[in-house]
Amino acid sequence: MASFLLPALVSLLLLSSAVANDLGEDDIIEEGEEDLDDEAEIDGMSLNGAKISFGIPEEDDDFHDIHIPDDFKCDACKLMAKKFTMAFDKANKKRPSLKKNLPLSEVMDILDEECYDDYAKVGVKEIGGIPRLTGPGMSHFESPGIMQGGGKWPLRLTALCLDMIGEVGDETIYDLYKEEKLGDHYCLVEWKKSKCVTKGKDGTVRVEL
Repeated sequence: MASFLLPALVSLLLLSSAVANDLGEDDIIEEGEEDLDDEAEIDGMSLNGAKISFGIPEEDDDFHDIHIPDDFKCDACKLMAKKFTMAFDKANKKRPSLKKNLPLSEVMDILDEECYDDYAKVGVKEIGGIPRLTGPGMSHFESPGIMQGGGKWPLRLTALCLDMIGEVGDETIYDLYKEEKLGDHYCLVEWKKSKCVTKGKDGTVRVEL
């Protein structure tokens, strides 16, 4: 009797499993369709005057080049200045008694650590139809859109960071931080390669900040 029921029981279990799998696939398809509909509904809407787009930024012509393209140098400078500022803020919060007078050795360690960051949250995002380099602390970091990171960006930003420190100096960078000038002033005046100031064909000066 048991030998007669066993094949029937196995068949029943296989049939139940197949039905469950079919239902799971349908649920996944329907859920995916809903997500696509929601995204399509949001795409093209405006937020604070800026059009929301879920388009993936195109790779720049120098995507695999170690050097940062000129179009992103101003954003890159501001990104580094913001990283330095946040790192110094964090260090000073731990040692309030120093009143922002961190020893130079600690300043150097902080900057070195920031340069060799993995830059996991840094990438290019399309903002108002314009590709922008963004990351934590940047004004457009939280803007809706798809961010494209990885590739050569970690190497590019590490090289950029070391170049900025080598040209301006650890002590000067920290002095600018204490004077609250580690930002626009740094990228406009101190680091000449930022490309934040450009001249048009008519000679007019354009500030990108």
